[in-house]
Amino acid sequence: MKIQIPLIGVAGELQFTLIGLGDIVLPGMLLCFLMRYDHTNGSGTMNGYFLAGIIGYCVGLIMCEVIVGTTHIAQPAMIYLVPGSLGSCMTLAWKRNEVKDLWEGLEEHERLLDNSGDETKDGLTYHTGDTEGGKW
Repeated sequence: MKIQIPLIGVAGELQFTLIGLGDIVLPGMLLCFLMRYDHTNGSGTMNGYFLAGIIGYCVGLIMCEVIVGTTHIAQPAMIYLVPGSLGSCMTLAWKRNEVKDLWEGLEEHERLLDNSGDETKDGLTYHTGDTEGGKW
């Protein structure tokens, strides 16, 4: 699946470039991880890794669009998106001396490991150990 994006700064006729679904989904998975990592560690949105990843993704996407617009040669956007998004958050982790913690990721959440309150019915597992009594 491809998404058409208008080229910026092209005079005359309106021209488009393509961005693939993978150029959105894969960096989006990284950004979801960074948001969850910030939330787990108690970092706010404005001083965590998520903001660094978003800024890096935007810078990489703008660089890709400018270079494709000026050279008129199709290139994979991931060449610019990976260093932008992953590079920016790893640089921030390096400055904070947290590279090992960020690279190893999050520990498993206790709710995912606790099966004591689960109930299986009709082949579906319902979690009944929560205080609200909800099922999912």
